[in-house]
Amino acid sequence: MTEPGQVLTDLLAAHTYLPQFMRCSCGDDLWDHPKGGHPAHVALVVEQHTQGQTARVVELEAAATRVRALHTRDGGYCKACDRRCPCPTIAALGTL
Repeated sequence: MTEPGQVLTDLLAAHTYLPQFMRCSCGDDLWDHPKGGHPAHVALVVEQHTQGQTARVVELEAAATRVRALHTRDGGYCKACDRRCPCPTIAALGTL
């Protein structure tokens, strides 16, 4: 798995300013880019990346919560898989 820092590094590397063409290496034309040209373009790219990552974390946490809700304790056993608590699923997800 790629480290989060490496993902951001690669993202920034894909957005190099090409002054002779007034373009970003991603192909975005910066002639009429509002407020700040290339720095503003890169800031927007990083913001969109961050929002996407945040949305993914929220999505994964919601999925984990749904799975945890299924794997509840009934006596000493998990209701979903009928294994002794903590079952492998809860052991992998951790507790809330």
